[in-house]
Amino acid sequence: WALDGFCARFVADAYGPVMKSLKDEFRRDSQRLEEGDRVVFFRIVRFFAAWQRASTRSGPAAGQIVFTLDLFTFNLVLQSCEQYLERKRYADLAVAASAYVEMLHLLYIMAASDDATANVMALGLQDKIFFAQEPVDKLPKLLHSFGGKMAAHRTKGYTSDLLEMCHVTFKLLDLNQKRGQALPPPAAGRLSRLDRMRLAASTFDATAYFGRLATPGVVDLYLSVFRSYAANTEAENHRAVSFLTRVCRHPVPPDAYLPGDVSSPLAGRPATLEPLLYTVRALAAFDALLNDRSVATSRPHAPLRALAAAVVRHFAAEAGKNPVLFAEAAFRQVVPRRFCRMVAATYVGEDIVLMDEQATLGGGGWDDAAGTYGDGDGDGADGEEVSGGGSARKKPRREGRSVRWEDEGHDGREGPEDGAASGAEGDDDPDEGDAGSDGETGEPNAPGGPDPAAAGSKRPNGGRLRRIDAAAEDGSDDETEFDGGNTTTGDDGAEAFAFEETEFDGDKTSTGAGAEEFLFDEV
Repeated sequence: WALDGFCARFVADAYGPVMKSLKDEFRRDSQRLEEGDRVVFFRIVRFFAAWQRASTRSGPAAGQIVFTLDLFTFNLVLQSCEQYLERKRYADLAVAASAYVEMLHLLYIMAASDDATANVMALGLQDKIFFAQEPVDKLPKLLHSFGGKMAAHRTKGYTSDLLEMCHVTFKLLDLNQKRGQALPPPAAGRLSRLDRMRLAASTFDATAYFGRLATPGVVDLYLSVFRSYAANTEAENHRAVSFLTRVCRHPVPPDAYLPGDVSSPLAGRPATLEPLLYTVRALAAFDALLNDRSVATSRPHAPLRALAAAVVRHFAAEAGKNPVLFAEAAFRQVVPRRFCRMVAATYVGEDIVLMDEQATLGGGGWDDAAGTYGDGDGDGADGEEVSGGGSARKKPRREGRSVRWEDEGHDGREGPEDGAASGAEGDDDPDEGDAGSDGETGEPNAPGGPDPAAAGSKRPNGGRLRRIDAAAEDGSDDETEFDGGNTTTGDDGAEAFAFEETEFDGDKTSTGAGAEEFLFDEV
């Protein structure tokens, strides 16, 4: 009580003038300041901010501590955090970070209070810290720099302060969004500065801000805290569970080149960042908690057990459909968001989804009635033949989760420009499906008729499709290039072929002898 009484008298009578004088010295960069004076200033700010937060005395939200809750003090603390981090002064960094955490707590108390003046002051500070075009917020940098060279110098106190800093920051952002939903829309015309700040606070994209923080390194930081659940305080465990729950619910946007209304069944379900927890380290931490009988009935540890059970259950369900996840769990993902999308789509890439979407829009997509790629009419048929030719339209066939292109009923017809010439030079046996013959009468294709290969091979990116056939019986390569309506053909005798998409550079490639089939490659 003696210390509490001294703090009450000092804050009421001397805190404001002393802090104002010290800030003036820092503002002028006075020569009277010594090397460690800034750190001492941060310790004073932290102590009295924590005392004000824990004090039971009635009064304003921040009281006289408001003298160190101005924009200058926030800028001084955050700039010092960045400087200490760059100069590797980790002990001083821990002091500055702890002061910033206590200032954030008081900022949240001011924002949540019923005092309109305190609300406006808190909104103005948040506008400069988070919502400005050049915000002074350093939380992403502090979190991302936690590992690496700093790993040997970090302490449990600094780790706890960093998690608390992140937790209070999102409490502020969530409060702004809730209040923004309750506010009436601003009136038409020129907005006041207060209206602009309220609009900026309510429309701030907290989801995108969290996406900048949720990296594999930051997830490992929270997992390291989660593994120490027995030694942690209840507040530390709560912050770890809160962040990891946000990770599991955070949506991962699809690739930019995919349309927003994809109807392909290969697209899979919407992805989240939960697969970032499908690692050996995370699963080992969850296993240790779920098999710890000492916390099996502990109410403070109930949220931890619920999160661990949910992630393990989801991993088991995904691994049952995709056993590759057992191998993926041993590695750290370099491109985490693409990994999460691939897990949600069972490793069906966006390029295959886009091809299937284009085939569906063109009438050749996945036919649910037939269980194959067809004409999209739901009658189970494989599609109509291309008019004017004996070769069926090339359809992709779904096998598992891959798409393969192959010839359905190829009879060796040539294109409209080369058909007559090749028909005159064709083999004597019409049943072998020679070029230029229809397989029965041996008569050439009608000039000017549609080119089956060209009709089924147009790509939206303007590239050129090349048909590479397997080696003929005499060992020569058989290559067909589709360039607009022109078709050139080598020796016949192909058994299976595929389409490759290359850039329009005029180069020709051919396959070696003994090839049997080729998958669809996009270069």
